[in-house]
Amino acid sequence: MKKLEAVMELGGTKRDIVFLAISGVALLCSILDIVKLPFDPAWVAIILCGLPIVLEAVIGLVTEFDIKADVLVSMALIASVCIGEDFAAGEVAFIMQIGGLLEELTVAKARQGIEKLVHLTPQTARVISADGKETVIPAEKVGVGDILRVLPGETVPVDGVIISGETSIDQAVMTGESLPVDKTVGDEVSSGTVNQFGAFEMKASKVGEDSSIQRMIKLVQSADAGKAKIVGIADRWATWIVVIALTAAQAIASQLHIGKDSVRAECLPEDKLNAIKQLQSGGQSVCMIGDGINDAPALKTANVGIAMGGIGSDIAVEAADIALVDDRIQELPHLLSLSRKMMTIIKLNLTFSMTLNFVAIILAITGVLNPVVGALVQNAGSVLVIINSALLLKWRKK
Repeated sequence: MKKLEAVMELGGTKRDIVFLAISGVALLCSILDIVKLPFDPAWVAIILCGLPIVLEAVIGLVTEFDIKADVLVSMALIASVCIGEDFAAGEVAFIMQIGGLLEELTVAKARQGIEKLVHLTPQTARVISADGKETVIPAEKVGVGDILRVLPGETVPVDGVIISGETSIDQAVMTGESLPVDKTVGDEVSSGTVNQFGAFEMKASKVGEDSSIQRMIKLVQSADAGKAKIVGIADRWATWIVVIALTAAQAIASQLHIGKDSVRAECLPEDKLNAIKQLQSGGQSVCMIGDGINDAPALKTANVGIAMGGIGSDIAVEAADIALVDDRIQELPHLLSLSRKMMTIIKLNLTFSMTLNFVAIILAITGVLNPVVGALVQNAGSVLVIINSALLLKWRKK
């Protein structure tokens, strides 16, 4: 099964785009009958788009006995082929693969934030031996207790304490502070921060996976994984709903609550994360507003993450659910009203979609709708839902 999975991953996103383009042309040829072939051109879409879905379903069933949407779509594809509705099978496969591609592109964008954090990780360190000799080694090989020298403009390789020298440190990556902070003997410095002016020597206290920058990377990854659990819920719902009615509907929405009960200052990334988790454990929905790299884990974990789109770092913007393009925090009341309007639209869309699907199923059972018309009705319903949702783009509270 691992070899099969490896083969299916060959080509990645570029392959998926090419297959979708070819399948789209094939489906047009099939429905318009513009090319005479010894077989229905829809079979091109069935093979290029449908076969991967079936294979993924088989792999999921065999390796994890995972019954999710892929299994149900595979059943629909096979059933359509068996009754001779080749175009319907190709169309369903084509639409499902478009959804899969959009999901893949979204996940890839989320990974970019983590990759940028990784790029901030120091690669080398200047270790001072007992005889005073300086040696440059990979940062991951620094041990606790090693004496290091950091020159102006260099990134601090590990966490530690200054033992000689004075300087100013740019700590924006960890604390969000815009101005450098003066440091002298006895002060702590964190990995990933940047030495601005003077050279200094330090004693390593936390290295490798225990360093500040590595802990922050882990926090962002764990927060991302926590939100990813929502995807599993969608698959479980899809299983039960499609088994009953061979349809599925899902939606994700968030509500904002504006208020100020307490103030916590000088928080490190893990402090913000723990504060949010504490509030969430008490049943509260949390909105996090941030602009720095150090805010990324909290923005990921909060029910709603809002980043400053102008002054905010790229990593913060990518970690957030919402970006304020003009950095105007006064827009929060409008955002609250907009989220409530969005919930109304979502409920309306769900009601419409489920009603349309229910009626279509009844008509299909009675023979009024064939698979091709049924697929077109489904797509028409999706278009209406999108148009209704698009009205939010120009909505303003009166």
